[in-house]
Amino acid sequence: MHRLIAILLIGLPFLGFSAKSDTLIMQNGDHITGEIKKLELGYLTYKTDDVGTLTVKWVRVAFIESKNQFDITMKDGSRHYGSIGRADSSEYMLIESYTDTIQVALGNVVEIAQIKNTFWDRLDGQVTAGFSFTKANANGQLNGGLDLNYRSLNSYQSVGYSIIFTSADGQDDNQRQDANYSFNWFFTEQWYSIAVAGYQQNLQLGLEGRTFGALGLGHVFIHNNHSLFLGGIGATLNNETSTEGDNQINNEGIVQMSYERFKVIGNSFNLNTGFAYYPSFTVSNRNRVDYNLQLLWEIVNDFKWNATFKYSFDSKPISEDAVKEDYSIIIGLTYSL
Repeated sequence: MHRLIAILLIGLPFLGFSAKSDTLIMQNGDHITGEIKKLELGYLTYKTDDVGTLTVKWVRVAFIESKNQFDITMKDGSRHYGSIGRADSSEYMLIESYTDTIQVALGNVVEIAQIKNTFWDRLDGQVTAGFSFTKANANGQLNGGLDLNYRSLNSYQSVGYSIIFTSADGQDDNQRQDANYSFNWFFTEQWYSIAVAGYQQNLQLGLEGRTFGALGLGHVFIHNNHSLFLGGIGATLNNETSTEGDNQINNEGIVQMSYERFKVIGNSFNLNTGFAYYPSFTVSNRNRVDYNLQLLWEIVNDFKWNATFKYSFDSKPISEDAVKEDYSIIIGLTYSL
């Protein structure tokens, strides 16, 4: 959830490189020469030749300057494109486009994305992995996940995959998989279209496989240097197969919300939570809910502890013998690419 605002694939690579001649001045007076990579979730990613890539708290930046081109998002949802100039007063910056120059407060800037020339430079994401084992009942759980994002001027694309495998003595093995591709097009400062395609599996709910496609409309309610809150509505068409081999095609509505809160004073801390509600138009009185809660704590550099809770409910599972709800608690490590 997190920011819906999320991104991958499309676009041809072009040749091009950015010189590391940007200037960063901290509030303590430190001058650092390098290259601005991005501002996201209250942190500025800054690449240098001498000490590698730095992650700097945005609230500690006094001046910033770069001749490269950026996509800059403000707290009110407005977006600007241009280079970044140094203002006369600290804690301000200039956005210099081909036609105009405006001065903005650093505290009102919530995202900076460098407009890269190559496909690979526009990619970012994270990898998650974890394992737990309880000797008393030989209960073991293995989990993993991958998220990749790609950003262009007006679109945000993402590809995600996660798997949870649980095994315990005297019980059937349980496996849960989620794979999806999403494309979001921002046609105003705070409104965007939603297109999603994916695959799901949850043996605990009697679901051998569900392929689906969804279309909808989303809105960004809050976006600042501390939190991101967004939601959307839409409709989905899916094809379900039960663990017994039964097949069913469903048409459902979608109502979804997500909230992300991040702390930038002290150790990095992120809280992500979101839910999706699916009322069925095909099966009478069938309702599904997916909910997740994730906590991330920074350990060092791009490594974070990851604690995740996932919950699913289906009032009328496709398999008659299946339970109606399932949940998982995941502990592991996350590495940002």
